[in-house]
Amino acid sequence: MRCSEERKREVRNVLLVDDESMVRIGVKTCVDWQQLDIGNVFEAANGSEALEIVRNNQIDIIITDLKMSVMDGFAMLDELKSMPGKPEVIVMSCYNDYDNMRRAMTCGVKDFLFKPQMYPEDIEEAVRKVQKEMAKNRIPDERSGKKRDVLSGALQFIDSHLADPDLCQDMVAEYTGLSVSYFCRLFKNEMGISYSNYIIKKRIELAEQLYRTTDMKVYEIAGKVGYTNEKYFARLYKEQTGHSMKNLIKKGKKE
Repeated sequence: MRCSEERKREVRNVLLVDDESMVRIGVKTCVDWQQLDIGNVFEAANGSEALEIVRNNQIDIIITDLKMSVMDGFAMLDELKSMPGKPEVIVMSCYNDYDNMRRAMTCGVKDFLFKPQMYPEDIEEAVRKVQKEMAKNRIPDERSGKKRDVLSGALQFIDSHLADPDLCQDMVAEYTGLSVSYFCRLFKNEMGISYSNYIIKKRIELAEQLYRTTDMKVYEIAGKVGYTNEKYFARLYKEQTGHSMKNLIKKGKKE
């Protein structure tokens, strides 16, 4: 059980940003980063250096001052907004006036620490709070990833069984391990089209490809795309496309 719990703990990286090296050293040495599951603690002397580190490393949490030379904290926060997967930010500042705090929070800062009254416990508490929020946000992401995996498997199964006249939503749902109702709902939500309409669309696309690139007759093509009744297939094809398959131009032939 202990080993299982440790595997679930996610190690993250922190970036300390302050133009005073002694502040960076102090924060880096006074906090028990290992106990917080922090793998690496990077350092930057200004916003410009910080952005370069973020671009080249996986940074999860930034703890930054606001008033710095070259590029201050606010300019850095503006740049971070456009970055994919941007880190969460905790501010530590000597200025705890309302305007600075409001502006920082507007930029998405998760916590604001007042340097003159900042203790190691305050930093640790702020980091834990951010980690807890990140963990909550990861759950929907993981669920979304699982849905994509299930759907990807379903689409591959469908592609390999288009010629099977018995291909149905019950068969695909069973393959994915989902109930039929949940599978159909998931499919419609993720694909923007119902399962039945998707099957028709894919079979017609395959039929057109076969007609253009082979010498197969329409009745043969119907069988290759899962329809045992040629007349039904021809009628369905015309309903979906507005023309008969014989109107298509075969590859290598001119009109």
